[in-house]
Amino acid sequence: MTRLRTITTVLAISAVLIACSGDDAAQTVISDARDSADGFGDVEVGEDAEAPASEPDRGVAEDADESAGASATAIAQANRRVIRTAELTLEVEDTAAALDEVIATADRVGGFTATSDLQRDIDGVVSGTITLRVPSDELNSVVEALEAIGDAVPVNRIDERDVTMESADLRARIDNLTAFERELTALLADVREETSRPEDLLAIFERIRSVREEIDVMEGRLASIDEQVALSTVRVTLQPTERIEPFSDTGWAPGETFREALAATTRALATIADAAIWLVVTALPVALTILIVPVLLIVVLVRWARQRSRSRPSREHTTPPPPSPPSEPPTAPAS
Repeated sequence: MTRLRTITTVLAISAVLIACSGDDAAQTVISDARDSADGFGDVEVGEDAEAPASEPDRGVAEDADESAGASATAIAQANRRVIRTAELTLEVEDTAAALDEVIATADRVGGFTATSDLQRDIDGVVSGTITLRVPSDELNSVVEALEAIGDAVPVNRIDERDVTMESADLRARIDNLTAFERELTALLADVREETSRPEDLLAIFERIRSVREEIDVMEGRLASIDEQVALSTVRVTLQPTERIEPFSDTGWAPGETFREALAATTRALATIADAAIWLVVTALPVALTILIVPVLLIVVLVRWARQRSRSRPSREHTTPPPPSPPSEPPTAPAS
């Protein structure tokens, strides 16, 4: 059990060192720590140690340093990793033919069309942007070939981004995490032999899973960088060349004027006819729907008023006349 605690402590320290370091020193610490945890003793040093080599001549040493520095610089330049992108705008008279030439240029060097955003107007003129992926070592030749397609190239830009340090850092971190994953796997085997507690196994399993996820993420980023370094991106924008019609004074042309007036009259009549169709099809049904309720109400009120006016004369004829006052008796004549 003491050995298990020792291994766990050593691996925890190793994890901290891996998180804080991106070079090969962390991996060395892991190996040394595991050797110590497994119980290896100190290394004995023999009495007969090799004597230090004699110091070379100062001039020879300086020449060797300069040669080593030049070699290191050459190696560093050869190992540079650069992501290159190009952007061009081509003004062409026939955009459809130019589009075919752009695609063929990428195909000739082993590239391909990644994306395209093109539009075609009512005259059939194509315009828009197409994105190509071409081998990085062929980028300059591709740009020159594309420039030859356009009548004018108002935009031509090549950008470079050095990812050498980022790529090296990712590789070192992947190597260190892979070594740490192997150590955790070995620790899992030891725990299985020395204990049967499920929580110990689950904790190590969870740690292994977490480390593997980090490795997968970094490997994905590194693969993306490698792909961008190997294949450069070229964005080509196609624009039709503006056509300027020459000015010509043809003089008075009554026939042309008559045709233009007739065409204007036809367009005006067509507009009026369209408005009438819209009125009949849309406005009239809506108006009828809105007015039908008030119209029905007015009709009902008119009928009710007529019936009431007709019933009044009949009532006047059927009512009996009022009784007349009683007549006085006749008086006798005086004698």
